[in-house]
Amino acid sequence: MALIERGRGIGGSCVYRGTIHSKTLRESTPQLDQLKRSGAAFDFSLKPDTQIATLLGRLEDVVSAHNAFMSRQLRRNSISLLHGRAGFLNARTIGIQTVDGARQSLTADAIILNTGSRARNPNDIPVDHEYILDRDSLLSMIYLPRSLTIIGGGVIGCEYASNFALLGTQVTLIDRAPSPLQFMNDELVTHFLELFERQAGAI
Repeated sequence: MALIERGRGIGGSCVYRGTIHSKTLRESTPQLDQLKRSGAAFDFSLKPDTQIATLLGRLEDVVSAHNAFMSRQLRRNSISLLHGRAGFLNARTIGIQTVDGARQSLTADAIILNTGSRARNPNDIPVDHEYILDRDSLLSMIYLPRSLTIIGGGVIGCEYASNFALLGTQVTLIDRAPSPLQFMNDELVTHFLELFERQAGAI
C-alpha cells in the first residue's frame, strides 16, 4: 500500500494552510478575551503593533507533532509515503514524478483519489495576498489589522471573523445569504450572531 503526497508533509490544506492554523489562533483568543474582561483588576489591551505570529506561537509545534504522529501511523501500518505529482497512466497504473524529476509508476487494483481542497476566489475580486487575502494567506499578515472585511459566511469565514473580533479588530462579515451559516440550526446561528455583534462585529 502506498500514499502519494505532492506537499512537503502529510495532511494537506487542513494541516499546512487551514484548520490547524485557525484552531491555534482560536486557542489564543479566548484567553486574551478573558484578560480584557478582567479590567476591574488591571488594564489589559493588545498593542497596536501586535504581530500575528506572536498569537500563533505554538503553530509550528502543533504541525510538527501532527506530521510526526501521521508518519508513525503510516510506518506502523506498512504504508509507503511517496512525494511527487501523480497522474493516471491507465485505469490501474499511476505515474509519479518526484521533485528531482525522477519518474516511477505504481499498479494497484484499487486507487483512491483524495485531492483535498483549495480556496475558491471569485473571478471579479483580485486577490493580491497583501491587501486582499484568501483563507490561505490571511494569517500571513504581519500585524493585527485595525479593521477587516470578510466575504463569505461559511464556517471558515465565521471562525476567522469571531477570532479577529475577539482580538479587537473591527470586523465586517459579508454574505449573499440573509444570514451566515445557513446550513446550521437557526438557534445556533442566532446565538453566534449575538455573540459576534457583542464583540463589536458587524454583518
